[in-house]
Amino acid sequence: MFQTKNGDAYRDEFMSTKKNLTTQYLNSALKAGRYYDKGYFGLHIHVRETGSKAWVQRTRLNNKYIDIGIGGYPKIKLSEARQIAFNNKLKAESGIDPRIKVSAPQEIPTFAEVAEGEINRIQKESKNEKHKNQWRSTLERYAYPTLGNMKVDEITVNDVYNTLFPIWSEITVTAKRVQGRIESVLDVAIVRGLRERHNPAVWRGNLEKLLPNPTKITNTVHQPAISQKDAQRWWALLKQHNGNSALALQALTITASRSGEIRSMHWDQIKLFDKQEAIEKGFLGVWEKPADIMKTNKADQVPITLPLLEIIKTSGTNNGFIFPSPKTNLELSDMALNQLMRGMNESDPNGFKDEENKRVAVPHGLRSTFRDWAASTEQTYEVAERHLAHRIGDKTVEAYSRNQLLRNRAKIMDEFYDFLEGKS
Repeated sequence: MFQTKNGDAYRDEFMSTKKNLTTQYLNSALKAGRYYDKGYFGLHIHVRETGSKAWVQRTRLNNKYIDIGIGGYPKIKLSEARQIAFNNKLKAESGIDPRIKVSAPQEIPTFAEVAEGEINRIQKESKNEKHKNQWRSTLERYAYPTLGNMKVDEITVNDVYNTLFPIWSEITVTAKRVQGRIESVLDVAIVRGLRERHNPAVWRGNLEKLLPNPTKITNTVHQPAISQKDAQRWWALLKQHNGNSALALQALTITASRSGEIRSMHWDQIKLFDKQEAIEKGFLGVWEKPADIMKTNKADQVPITLPLLEIIKTSGTNNGFIFPSPKTNLELSDMALNQLMRGMNESDPNGFKDEENKRVAVPHGLRSTFRDWAASTEQTYEVAERHLAHRIGDKTVEAYSRNQLLRNRAKIMDEFYDFLEGKS
């Protein structure tokens, strides 16, 4: 037997090779030996002289090599063996012997409880302050409203899908990060023996079958919008509804923001001017949108006009989320806004449907309602597009287009509000 310098067994008398294993290759007539799965943490198939095949993983624990028996092939498939090897690697790196079975505790923790442990680990390891802060903020904003109070062993692929779908096409870059962070938290739960091996948040062979490829998402899909002729009737009906969902939808409408931006609206993002500065600038303050909630991944500002300030104050909050969920006091779910709009459509005799595709209008379509109004009233293209937080021109133009045009945007907000109110 070949020995390394420190005396640990490194390889046995059989031949060994390293390549990306496939099911077809594993099913072929292999000679006795060890066939390593390249890039999968020492995972290999051990073919004995008898022809039987078994999964083994060779990894390091406390600076010594150990072999971990995973099980026979084909009883344990290639994909399963890779997942087990990944979990074993995480344990070994934490100083836990993967060969010792961990008994699951009687009380299964929630997703939020497991996530807190992972967030603390990331904050200790990472040197990037922005990265550390984004781990907590993105999970709190996008994952906790749906997954936070769920036991980690009860979370299914449908739960993960329902969490990601509302933001997947709106803020794709952030949504992909959220997916990766949910996957990491559930990996921790698997390693701790809190749930079975399958991770419902993995992309390949799982979520990729349910969500659009993030690299191929374009902005050409138009969401159903409220038509110009229905806008005032819809707005009057919306104001008859109470609660934070209705207030959030009002704020979304007059600011032409995306749903995720409004639902994550936080008092820390609100900067109000004193009276003199408000008079000089022509609006009352700014709502500072952080980059991690923006589809463009760039921070933005929105002028605070009197109608917007009144909506904000009506929420009755003075810290945390401005429009929190009444049940959890966390961020409102996207479903809450969608349900409100569906209910409004059903309660109105004529309904509120997009004129072109005849589908029921949705919150994101309200941005199109604003854009159609801006075009029909001959508003300046640059101001309208900047208000929608769209990029203007190519990267060179964008680099020089740093003017937020806040005074002009405040004016267009007031005029759009007057239109909704039926004022000339």
